[in-house]
Amino acid sequence: MRVAWEIVKSLGLRTRGVTVVACPTCGRLDVDNFVEIVTEIERRLAHVEEPLHLSIMGCAVNGPGEAHDSQLGITFGRGVGMIFKDGVPMRKVAGDDIVEAFVKETEKLLADGASAKPALPPLDLESQLVSIK
Repeated sequence: MRVAWEIVKSLGLRTRGVTVVACPTCGRLDVDNFVEIVTEIERRLAHVEEPLHLSIMGCAVNGPGEAHDSQLGITFGRGVGMIFKDGVPMRKVAGDDIVEAFVKETEKLLADGASAKPALPPLDLESQLVSIK
Protein backbone atom coordinates (compact mmCIF):
# COMPACT_ATOMS: atom_id res chain seq x y z
CA MET A 1 0.00 0.00 0.00
CA ARG A 2 2.86 2.38 0.81
CA VAL A 3 4.37 2.01 -2.66
CA ALA A 4 1.00 2.76 -4.25
CA TRP A 5 0.67 5.98 -2.23
CA GLU A 6 4.21 7.02 -3.18
CA ILE A 7 3.43 6.52 -6.88
CA VAL A 8 0.20 8.52 -6.66
CA LYS A 9 1.99 11.27 -4.68
CA SER A 10 4.84 11.45 -7.20
CA LEU A 11 2.31 12.01 -10.01
CA GLY A 12 0.78 14.89 -8.07
CA LEU A 13 -2.62 13.17 -7.98
CA ARG A 14 -2.86 12.91 -4.17
CA THR A 15 -1.08 14.36 -1.20
CA ARG A 16 -0.80 12.46 2.02
CA GLY A 17 2.02 12.01 4.46
CA VAL A 18 5.65 12.90 4.35
CA THR A 19 7.55 13.14 1.09
CA VAL A 20 11.26 12.70 1.76
CA VAL A 21 13.86 13.74 -0.77
CA ALA A 22 17.19 12.14 0.09
CA CYS A 23 20.48 12.21 -1.73
CA PRO A 24 21.84 9.18 -3.61
CA THR A 25 24.91 8.94 -1.33
CA CYS A 26 27.74 10.05 -3.60
CA GLY A 27 31.41 10.39 -2.68
CA ARG A 28 30.78 13.70 -0.86
CA LEU A 29 28.69 12.01 1.83
CA ASP A 30 29.70 13.46 5.20
CA VAL A 31 28.00 10.91 7.46
CA ASP A 32 28.69 7.19 7.78
CA ASN A 33 25.20 5.93 8.65
CA PHE A 34 23.18 8.07 6.23
CA VAL A 35 20.86 5.31 4.99
CA GLU A 36 20.07 4.29 8.57
CA ILE A 37 19.31 7.92 9.49
CA VAL A 38 16.92 8.36 6.54
CA THR A 39 15.24 5.03 7.29
CA GLU A 40 14.78 5.93 10.96
CA ILE A 41 13.33 9.36 10.18
CA GLU A 42 10.88 7.82 7.68
CA ARG A 43 9.91 5.17 10.25
CA ARG A 44 9.36 7.75 12.98
CA LEU A 45 7.22 9.93 10.71
CA ALA A 46 5.21 7.16 9.02
CA HIS A 47 2.14 8.04 11.11
CA VAL A 48 1.94 11.57 9.67
CA GLU A 49 -0.99 12.03 7.30
CA GLU A 50 -0.59 15.75 6.66
CA PRO A 51 1.39 16.41 3.49
CA LEU A 52 4.94 17.55 4.27
CA HIS A 53 7.96 17.96 2.01
CA LEU A 54 11.26 17.12 3.76
CA SER A 55 14.82 16.82 2.51
CA ILE A 56 17.67 14.83 4.03
CA MET A 57 20.97 15.49 2.31
CA GLY A 58 24.32 13.93 3.09
CA CYS A 59 26.66 16.83 2.32
CA ALA A 60 26.90 20.60 2.47
CA VAL A 61 27.32 20.86 -1.32
CA ASN A 62 23.81 19.93 -2.52
CA GLY A 63 22.00 20.03 0.80
CA PRO A 64 21.25 23.76 1.10
CA GLY A 65 19.81 23.91 -2.42
CA GLU A 66 17.53 20.96 -1.83
CA ALA A 67 16.55 22.28 1.61
CA HIS A 68 15.52 25.52 -0.10
CA ASP A 69 12.66 23.65 -1.80
CA SER A 70 11.56 21.80 1.33
CA GLN A 71 9.51 22.82 4.31
CA LEU A 72 12.11 21.25 6.54
CA GLY A 73 15.50 19.87 5.63
CA ILE A 74 18.73 18.65 7.11
CA THR A 75 22.18 18.83 5.58
CA PHE A 76 25.14 16.93 6.99
CA GLY A 77 28.66 18.13 7.58
CA ARG A 78 31.40 16.29 9.42
CA GLY A 79 29.80 15.23 12.70
CA VAL A 80 27.07 17.86 12.56
CA GLY A 81 23.77 18.50 10.83
CA MET A 82 22.20 21.83 9.86
CA ILE A 83 18.41 21.98 10.04
CA PHE A 84 16.71 24.27 7.53
CA LYS A 85 13.13 25.54 7.60
CA ASP A 86 11.76 26.84 4.28
CA GLY A 87 15.33 27.06 3.02
CA VAL A 88 16.61 29.17 5.91
CA PRO A 89 19.23 27.68 8.29
CA MET A 90 17.73 27.22 11.76
CA ARG A 91 20.35 25.51 13.87
CA LYS A 92 23.22 23.05 14.01
CA VAL A 93 22.72 19.69 15.69
CA ALA A 94 25.38 17.25 16.91
CA GLY A 95 25.60 13.99 14.96
CA ASP A 96 24.18 11.78 17.72
CA ASP A 97 21.11 14.00 18.17
CA ILE A 98 20.19 14.48 14.51
CA VAL A 99 17.29 12.03 14.18
CA GLU A 100 15.65 13.13 17.42
CA ALA A 101 16.09 16.83 16.66
CA PHE A 102 14.78 16.51 13.10
CA VAL A 103 11.73 14.50 14.17
CA LYS A 104 10.96 17.05 16.91
CA GLU A 105 11.24 19.94 14.43
CA THR A 106 8.91 18.08 12.06
CA GLU A 107 6.37 17.51 14.84
CA LYS A 108 6.62 21.19 15.80
CA LEU A 109 6.01 22.15 12.18
CA LEU A 110 2.88 19.97 12.18
CA ALA A 111 1.69 21.43 15.49
CA ASP A 112 2.04 24.91 13.98
CA GLY A 113 -0.33 23.84 11.22
CA ALA A 114 2.05 23.37 8.32
CA SER A 115 1.10 21.40 5.27
CA ALA A 116 2.99 20.89 2.08
CA LYS A 117 3.11 23.19 -0.83
CA PRO A 118 2.55 20.87 -3.80
CA ALA A 119 5.93 19.95 -5.26
CA LEU A 120 4.40 19.56 -8.71
CA PRO A 121 1.07 20.71 -10.05
CA PRO A 122 -1.35 17.83 -10.61
CA LEU A 123 -0.99 16.25 -14.02
CA ASP A 124 -3.73 17.03 -16.51
CA LEU A 125 -3.62 13.71 -18.32
CA GLU A 126 -6.77 14.33 -20.37
CA SER A 127 -5.24 17.32 -22.14
CA GLN A 128 -2.25 15.14 -23.02
CA LEU A 129 -4.33 12.54 -24.84
CA VAL A 130 -4.18 12.49 -28.60
CA SER A 131 -6.98 11.19 -30.77
CA ILE A 132 -5.97 8.76 -33.46
CA LYS A 133 -8.36 8.57 -36.36
